[in-house]
Amino acid sequence: MGRGKQRRTRFALLIVCEGEQTEKHYFQSFKSDKLHLDVRPYVGQPRQIVLRAESLMARKSYDEVWVVFDLDYDASPGSEQYQEFEKAIKLAKEKGCEVAYTIDAFELWFRLHYERITSSLDRKALYKDLSKRWSINYEKDGKRADFAKAIPQRLSADEAADVMKAIDRAKAMFHKRGGLPLVDRNPITTVHLLVERLLSFQD
Repeated sequence: MGRGKQRRTRFALLIVCEGEQTEKHYFQSFKSDKLHLDVRPYVGQPRQIVLRAESLMARKSYDEVWVVFDLDYDASPGSEQYQEFEKAIKLAKEKGCEVAYTIDAFELWFRLHYERITSSLDRKALYKDLSKRWSINYEKDGKRADFAKAIPQRLSADEAADVMKAIDRAKAMFHKRGGLPLVDRNPITTVHLLVERLLSFQD
């Protein structure tokens, strides 16, 4: 009876993320007895991810819901993808979802564990950097399930990687670029907001 009651009182948090492997396994690593964490990968555009979250919310009660997606960098200020991205963020908030977004790729969050980034970059540059740090062809093998599962432990065991510094760097990045038009925000991430939330449930 007591054990069942404990399960029911755990904080129920849903994460619907764009990545089938990397994001899923990273967020699943934040386990806690205080938290019922439901991570659902979904292949689709940001708006579709938000709608998927809405669908899951209609089936089950969650205390908090997050959507996680990124935007491929495009230097064209008139690009339709920026408008769609902004609409997806607005829709998520209207549906009661928190948003963790990144421009240009989720891997920016990993790199922030190692260093501060001040200049614009694309995912190929991120992949190249992680390939050197982790001795792997990240673009080719970084999305493999076995490698993705090992990333949280890799970051935890690496003395050069620091999640708290990554949070501080992401905050500084957002402070500098968060008020700019999307086309001028590269690089930026709000993944730190979700990570801080997950860490708050750690013993």
